Amino acid sequence: MTSQGKQKEKKIEYGFAEHQGKRSEMEDIHVIENIGNWHIFCICDGHGGRGIVDLVASTLKQHLLTPIVASLEEKKSGQWRQEIRKLFAKYDRYLYDQDKKKESGCTFNCVLYNTQTQTLILINLGDSRSAVLCNQKEIHQTIDQKPASAIEQKRISLAHGCVSMGRVNGVLAVARALGDFSLKTYRQLPYDPVRGCVSAIPDVFVFNTSSCNTLDIVLACDGIWDVLSSNDLFNISLISSSSVSIAAQTCLETAYALESSDNMSIFVISIR
Repeated sequence: MTSQGKQKEKKIEYGFAEHQGKRSEMEDIHVIENIGNWHIFCICDGHGGRGIVDLVASTLKQHLLTPIVASLEEKKSGQWRQEIRKLFAKYDRYLYDQDKKKESGCTFNCVLYNTQTQTLILINLGDSRSAVLCNQKEIHQTIDQKPASAIEQKRISLAHGCVSMGRVNGVLAVARALGDFSLKTYRQLPYDPVRGCVSAIPDVFVFNTSSCNTLDIVLACDGIWDVLSSNDLFNISLISSSSVSIAAQTCLETAYALESSDNMSIFVISIR
């Protein structure tokens, strides 16, 4: 029983499903962590091989997630976005220092939820995506950072890069990612994780969800989003509401049936 005036701590349930799909190699990884009062769910979608995504898998908690949580505890909420972006630049530089010759990279999408404060944070780098329902109404969906968008084209041009065939310098189909060091040039500089043609700086969204009696979240790589909308995924999830694990598996099987040609990874998260 909770004392009067205090919010009841919400229960979190999640389901996860993944499939290599039609690709020759599985380059997605997923991360589930509890650090302090923060529940953390991440999907990293690798490209160009497993070099960076494997390095991320072994270093993410110590060198990025734990510092992020420490910053959330130490800093005022108005400083969180700036601090998280700084930590991403620092982490990408750490990866660069480990092996600057790696040609691979990975996108990053992460959901952080604090069970005490009911604060929800979405972090997006690249074209994996998360979407949120509050009381069964969609309140947010992260935006893919594609090279052809006006914001990214301007940023890439300032770095003396170009967008050709919808790709950064004709090579990469996402404008922001971890790794991809050869594309993080900034004018005459060989590497700049902030201002480079490919940037390591994510979008960060912060929500107070205390008014949400129910909170439903889907977090998936682009192999899912290429063939299914948020409306599709939430419809499947709510129909399968008796089990988030069944919901995640059904979403994945639906994407595969619709001939997604990519690796597929998806979280379905229910907070009640």
